[in-house]
Amino acid sequence: MDGPDRCLVHTRSGDLVRLSATPDPDGRPDLCDPTAHASALYAWLASGRPLYEALPEITVRTGDTAHPVTVELIPSSPPPAGSHASNSASPTRIRSAPIRSPFSS
Repeated sequence: MDGPDRCLVHTRSGDLVRLSATPDPDGRPDLCDPTAHASALYAWLASGRPLYEALPEITVRTGDTAHPVTVELIPSSPPPAGSHASNSASPTRIRSAPIRSPFSS
């Protein structure tokens, strides 16, 4: 959660999605728990429906109340130049200290 009315989620396919409560007609934020937004999106995806069909909005129902929730796909940014996250041709080397057995002389 990154606010009282919104959250960021990663889907299993690796997409980053912001879910935000749509303000009430009077401008006040709809304070439905953002974890309910995430659960609704999970149910959407688990039912086999694609993410793009949830854009730009889904409706989360809690009891008799309908909560409109904005679904926004956050574009992934490429790693900064020179960072280790880039696709480098050289493999990552892992170094470990030699293990000395307490039973060796």
